[in-house]
Amino acid sequence: MKIELLYIYLVRPSEVPGRDFSVIHQRFIDSYRKFMPGVPHQLRVVLYNGEKTPEIESKFDGLNAVYSFYNGDGLDMGAYQAVTRVLDADFAICCNTQAHFHRSGWMERLVEAFVQYGEGLYGPMGSYEDTPHLRGPCMAFPPKLMRQYPHLISNRETAHRFESREWNFTQWVRSIGKPALMVTWDEVLEQSDWRKPDNIFRRGDQSNCLVWDRHTEVYFKENAPRREELARSADGKRNAGQDIVVVGGAQKKTITVVACTSTGIKSHATAIDRTAAAIPYPCKRLLLSPVKPDGYTGEWRALPDWMPDGTWTIRTMCNFLMRGLHKHIDTDIAVYVHWDGYAINPGKWTDEFLEYDYGGAPWPRHFGKSVGNARVGNGGFSIRSKRWLTIASSLVVPPVLQRRAEDVFQCADAVNVFVNSGCKVMPVPLAIRWSFENSIEEFPHWKITDSFGFHGLVKTDAARKPYSLPSLDDPASTTRGKRCFHPGDLGDIIAFLPILRAIGGGALAVGPLEMKLPRNVLPREPMTLSRFNFIRPLLIKQPYVHQFVFERQRRNKNSESYDYDLSLFRKYMGAREESLTDWQARFCNVKPDLSPWLTVNPRTEFAGKTVIARSPRYLNPNFDWNKVIANRDVVFIGLIAEHARFCRMVRRVPYVPVSNALEMAQIIAGSQLFIGNQSFPCWLAMGLGHPLVQESWPFWQNSKIDRPNARFVL
Repeated sequence: MKIELLYIYLVRPSEVPGRDFSVIHQRFIDSYRKFMPGVPHQLRVVLYNGEKTPEIESKFDGLNAVYSFYNGDGLDMGAYQAVTRVLDADFAICCNTQAHFHRSGWMERLVEAFVQYGEGLYGPMGSYEDTPHLRGPCMAFPPKLMRQYPHLISNRETAHRFESREWNFTQWVRSIGKPALMVTWDEVLEQSDWRKPDNIFRRGDQSNCLVWDRHTEVYFKENAPRREELARSADGKRNAGQDIVVVGGAQKKTITVVACTSTGIKSHATAIDRTAAAIPYPCKRLLLSPVKPDGYTGEWRALPDWMPDGTWTIRTMCNFLMRGLHKHIDTDIAVYVHWDGYAINPGKWTDEFLEYDYGGAPWPRHFGKSVGNARVGNGGFSIRSKRWLTIASSLVVPPVLQRRAEDVFQCADAVNVFVNSGCKVMPVPLAIRWSFENSIEEFPHWKITDSFGFHGLVKTDAARKPYSLPSLDDPASTTRGKRCFHPGDLGDIIAFLPILRAIGGGALAVGPLEMKLPRNVLPREPMTLSRFNFIRPLLIKQPYVHQFVFERQRRNKNSESYDYDLSLFRKYMGAREESLTDWQARFCNVKPDLSPWLTVNPRTEFAGKTVIARSPRYLNPNFDWNKVIANRDVVFIGLIAEHARFCRMVRRVPYVPVSNALEMAQIIAGSQLFIGNQSFPCWLAMGLGHPLVQESWPFWQNSKIDRPNARFVL
């Protein structure tokens, strides 16, 4: 992988009064020398409005730097764009003039996230100020993303638009289906979680930021009240308890993006996620459905009990939207989405949408005439205030109108009830900016790309087919069997799988423990969404794992009930010679079959090779690695830092990066032999029944499944 680090060097600092840029430049250089990035890369110094001089070159002496030039008015963001658009690299990490480092391995964390999650935007500092964005002082992405970005950064104003306003690069990346993730020392976080950890940007000692800059410095220097004010701003709040949803003095509104369905559940979840990503403010996500689909991380609730047999029809949907939805919405605004109606153009958002109680795609005049001249509008992708929903729940539908669609009844037959209660319906010119369904007389040339969202016709309209999602789910996705919860670690989960197989399979949920427990009962590392995503591709391939989901919060008194809850299994650890599988089997009172329980397609290109892995824990000083791997064709899998440590302590060997646990298992399965210590890759080898040699820890052999082709060396 070709990685470049860009540093913006202001050549004429005298043009920026009040700051000593010679000191600022030197701080970056000194911190770069002191705190090792941890990954091979090319340092590229971008000279801003000036030429290279011997003095500048001397500052970077010994760092093997190369130089690029930016002569423009787009500030650091403009320099990022100008250089990365022509950069030949797989991954570019862009640091502005005032960025600096405080701990080794900062680049390694960004690269690890990129390897795991793929093409997208990564940054160490997330903020909800103005709009949710990954802050510009350090952002990392494949340069080809910048080549696709549609706006030119040419001055100070467009630089601000790029970072956190109308042209928000973060939200543009999310709108094209790529991840935009905040990377800390411990976690990789989605937008909804950016402000949750401790010691992040403008919180605590900010030590969880991989990179610091001018604004982290400002926060350090302020008094406690001012720090609290700055933290609220980064959290998206101007005053305690107030969500900043619009700027420029308009009324503040909180938003829930919601869908209700019993079919096409995964597609509805996707519609929720895409719409929430397109709205430039923090949104609550809510899915009402019979089951929670794999990979969906928003809030999920079961369909209401009064839904006949749990079956969702057009009739029951209309009934629920009028009678029941208001009970599930605790925000000012609900944005209602369908599998065939959701937001697709983030750049078309306007805060004017939030000034109305109802908005949907406008109907043509000929249709409006048939329903009392109503024009707005379609409910499939609609915006509704809590006030509107509450009034709707009290309406009495005459028998003659009970077959009306809910949007037609509310916006035509009963619209005066809403208007007389103070509700405002979007005018047609704004409603078509919100959503496009059919051509209307006022705007005959309007296209789907002119609106924030759309509804319908995905099967017949060529312009909408790219946005089509499956209307029905795979029947195999329905949950069956036992329901289990596991808090991690990753190796412990692999060790639990033969037990899950022994009980006939079922649904497995994983997540962090938030209950107060002794340290020896907790997993070594809390289960995070990034760790879940790493292991998920492997687990969903196993026939006995019927569903694999991430549960964000796990407490003592959880509303979810499980047949097997592994939260406390470490409390009943056995003898040091017993394996993690033995402990968990005894805890569950199950006797599992320990024949190989993992099945993958081997990577045949690793035939004849020996795959090795070595984590920093559970090492045996008597294990002679040089002797064991002598005369073997070896490759190393694991973290980049683990590979670097192995090369220093033993000898240099080739490294094979992997994106997830499935790839790791496929490489092991395709090899001749696995060699490693008591670690996650070793559990993969044992789960596969693959030939292995283990560097066993003399003090605790809890990772051991005896087989004829396995050797455990003490």
